[in-house]
Amino acid sequence: MTSATAAHRSQIDVRAPRFGAAIMSLLLAVEIVLALIGATAAALILLAAIVAIFALGALDSPLHPWSALFRTIRPRLAPTTETEDAALAFIATFLNAAIGLCLGCQIHGLLVRAGVIHRTAGA
Repeated sequence: MTSATAAHRSQIDVRAPRFGAAIMSLLLAVEIVLALIGATAAALILLAAIVAIFALGALDSPLHPWSALFRTIRPRLAPTTETEDAALAFIATFLNAAIGLCLGCQIHGLLVRAGVIHRTAGA
């Protein structure tokens, strides 16, 4: 494998983490509603599922459901115009799970805007 091929494989479609974050946000909103209306058993089951999904993401598992879902949707999307480094995206995801805030996302966005992290056009 050439270094260009290795570099290309370490790049991810920027839409993938956004897709996963949108689904997790929706699930967390449902979790809050269930807890507020007193459906504690359902809220606890959903919370356990959310924790399991976060764990799969933290382990960078190929079994992560949002990755699998995005892989089925991606061929139907227009080609990506931006990619970013997979390792840095993983660090941002880990900070999100570990701290409970999307601090990693905020730092990552600042680094992209500052030009420290470069997104590439086309893929």
